[in-house]
Order: sequence, then structure tokens, then C-alpha cells
Amino acid sequence: MFILQGARRSGKSTLINMLEQLLPASAVCSVPPEHWSNPNYLTAFENALLNTVSELGSHVRISGENLKKIVSWERIMMRRLYRDPVSIIPRTWHLCAGNEVPRIIDKTDASERRILVLTFPHSLEDAQIDGGFSSRLQANPNAVLAWALAGAKRLLENNRFTIPPGHHLAATKIQFGDDWPMIFAHTQVRQAPGDRITTTDLRNALTAFARDCDVEPPANLDSVIRRVAGVMQTRYGATRRKSNGQSFYYGVSLISPPQADPSGPTEVDLDEL
Repeated sequence: MFILQGARRSGKSTLINMLEQLLPASAVCSVPPEHWSNPNYLTAFENALLNTVSELGSHVRISGENLKKIVSWERIMMRRLYRDPVSIIPRTWHLCAGNEVPRIIDKTDASERRILVLTFPHSLEDAQIDGGFSSRLQANPNAVLAWALAGAKRLLENNRFTIPPGHHLAATKIQFGDDWPMIFAHTQVRQAPGDRITTTDLRNALTAFARDCDVEPPANLDSVIRRVAGVMQTRYGATRRKSNGQSFYYGVSLISPPQADPSGPTEVDLDEL
């Protein structure tokens, strides 16, 4: 399942339209994930190769179990109106877009292996929007096909999808929602044999991260540190030690936050495709 997440007027809908043009209309459907538990809606997946949802709200709650069955192409039950239910194995790819990320209700890390988040952080100014872009695409379908084939070639050569910048943080927010200490523990810490994080450094990093998330951290961070320490110990194998009266966590290090891309949105020249 591919999720396009980011600012308004950033090109998400344009990308969806480009991909829809690669297929006949009969092979494209639009069933939002909140309806994936309803067998009446799942009939759309019987013959569809691509399911697109252009507006996926942050209020959406997606069942991890339903997500696994549908995006992993497992057998599911569907029901046509006034008919008995039947089982199918859908071969549908899913592409959803939204300004905010949804929530996937799953206590494991399995869902992250089944989603790929592409972030669109920049809103386009009026001067950057090419009003004739869609018309030129329709007039030159070979350009879209060449763009898709270049991506397919890279996928076959790498034998895996390229993980885009911002995916891991966005995917963690999808799993943990507003639980910023857990988002911190899963995105700002890494296993690092021989390194250490002092309690002071951890406290300062948590305070800065909370404010980056527009959250005012509590005056007493002890309970937050205990939660994060639990993840560091179970997920990364960290051990709590003390030296010269100062506590630290051995075997882990903090991840420096990635720098924003100063170049802004990438321009595409159809003549070069």
C-alpha cells in the first residue's frame, strides 16, 4: 500500500492521475480503507489492478488485520448485492493520498512492512503550477509510460522498492499516532555497539523532539524516559549503566534529525522522458 502524505497543492493528485492513465478505466477503482471490512465494497477488487483514494483523512482508522489480508493478496470474502458471498484473491495495488497520515491499528511492526509512505513537504506556489501539465500528459502518453518503465527497471534491478526520505517517521506516526515518546524511541534512537546515551542527553533530546511535534513536554520527564528506555532495551539491546554517578544507556546512540531538502520540489520535463 502506497501512501502519499503531505501539504496541500504539492502534486499528490497529479501523481495519482498519472498512474491512473497507465491503466484502462475498468481496471481502476476507489475504495477507501475504512470500507475494507465490508464485503460489499470488496467486489471492486475482483477485476481492479489499482485502487486509488485521493483524500485519506487523519481520522481514518485502518485495521491491521484487514490491511494484511488485502495488500498481501490473501484470499478474502466479498458479496455482490443480493448474492451469496464468494472468496477471491485480489491482485490490486493500493495508492492513497492525504494531508495527514491515517492510523493503522496494529500492535506489531508488521504493518510497516506492507506500506510505503512518500512525503510531499512543499506546497507549490501559483507560479510553480503548470496548468497545462495534465493536458500535455494526455497528448503524450508515451512520456508517462517511459517514466513508469524507468521506475520498473530500477525496481527489478534492486529487487526491492527504494525507501524514500521521510518514510520511517511517517510510518511510525501511522502506528503510534500522537504518542510522541514512542515515535521518538522508534525513529530517533539506533543500535550502536560501543556508543552511549547519557540520561541528560536523552532528556534534552526528548524535550526538543516534543517541541518539534508541537507538544509541550512535561516538567518531569522521568516516566517518559522509563518508557523510552524500555524500548531501547528490548528493541536495541541497550543496557543501563552508571559511571562517575551519571546514568547512561550503553549500546545505542541518538540519530541526528535529517536536514530539510533546500531544493524544494523537483521539476519534470516531459521532453526528457
